[in-house]
Amino acid sequence: MKRLLMVAFHFPPMGGASGSHRSVGFARHLPEFGWQPVVLTAHPMAYPSLDMDSPLPPCPIHRAYALDSSRHLAIRGRYFRFTALPDRWSSWRLAAIPLGMALIQRYRPQAIWSTYPLATSHCIAHTLSRWSGLPWVADFRDPMCSPRYPADPFMRNYLSRLEEACITRCQKVVTATPEMVQVQQERLPHLPDHHWQVVENGWDAWPGAGEIRPTPFTLERPLELLHSGTLYSGEGERSPLSLLQCFALLLQQGKIRCLQQAGGGIPLRLTFRACGQEGWLRQQVDGLGLKDLVVIAPPVSRQQALEEMARADGLILLQGEGFNPQVPAKVYEYIQTGRPILPFVHPHGATARLLAAVGIEHLFSLKTDEKLLERIELFLYDIIHNRVWVPSSLAIQPYSRRQRTACLANLLHRLIEDPQQ
Repeated sequence: MKRLLMVAFHFPPMGGASGSHRSVGFARHLPEFGWQPVVLTAHPMAYPSLDMDSPLPPCPIHRAYALDSSRHLAIRGRYFRFTALPDRWSSWRLAAIPLGMALIQRYRPQAIWSTYPLATSHCIAHTLSRWSGLPWVADFRDPMCSPRYPADPFMRNYLSRLEEACITRCQKVVTATPEMVQVQQERLPHLPDHHWQVVENGWDAWPGAGEIRPTPFTLERPLELLHSGTLYSGEGERSPLSLLQCFALLLQQGKIRCLQQAGGGIPLRLTFRACGQEGWLRQQVDGLGLKDLVVIAPPVSRQQALEEMARADGLILLQGEGFNPQVPAKVYEYIQTGRPILPFVHPHGATARLLAAVGIEHLFSLKTDEKLLERIELFLYDIIHNRVWVPSSLAIQPYSRRQRTACLANLLHRLIEDPQQ
């Protein structure tokens, strides 16, 4: 069996990071396709939060010490910028590179794979590849930068140059969507087509999948809508503000109500789980008079989050035009639960393409839909009467993590046979 050195900062027991699911999924399934992974990751002390319930794949896992500049190197809450280039965990390189070389000597891998988010992962892999002569696959789950991110011009320019250097120096670039390949090819047209490979994210089976379902709807319990994961504050394309305003209008019109209220509207509860913007969101909820309708819930373990999705009557998805090349990792978790999805996405983005591929064609827009209130109300009634189309197990099968890992394994086989192709 061939061996692969995987450099991944996001790895259990790191909590609240969807990036770890991709690394763990690949590590779990690769042996089935002839590759034994050896994981180089960070010591848990580097992680902002921990999820000790996250299962580990059955492979060698080695941890190098890393410091978080914002916590371990700060003086009165401030730290030097050079300690956080390209990110706050840049110190990870000091221990990870010698450990990585020792792992190469010990396990004799045929290739190196590293993944973003965390630019330091690619920096480590580049050095290990250069010193060992092993081919390097750079995985970009997300881009390092965009025309508007980061907001700081210095960091945006710094990460843009670093991203270009990583893409140019590795043997293969893996992205999570075809749209992201197109963006990068337009930026770097001199690179050949075979330099790029798409390996999408996917869903993983979990204990209880397919068995947990919401209880039948009655007027004695609220209809449960859930948004699980990070939100952005303000009025951007992944902000819930416009959506909250819609629900405030429906509440004023008597179309929906909280369970304690009398009236003929649909009893409703809207939960935002682990949104990352709790203070801002609470201000908006209170200002719109939705305090009794909205629940702002803290993070939970991934297993608990998946079970909550499966019990929900409907799942809310927010993905605006500015994120068209990307697909949020939670979309794959959403479609696996078999629950109705209320998708606010741009019709020409990668997320809309994925939803259409599994049979979800009714999309919503928070910007241009003049009949939005009517459509949301109709969606709620359709949930009650079981008229909402949900993805079938056959439709979502191509998007399993196992199928995606097969694509990665095929890429690795081709790479070691001919690194130039």
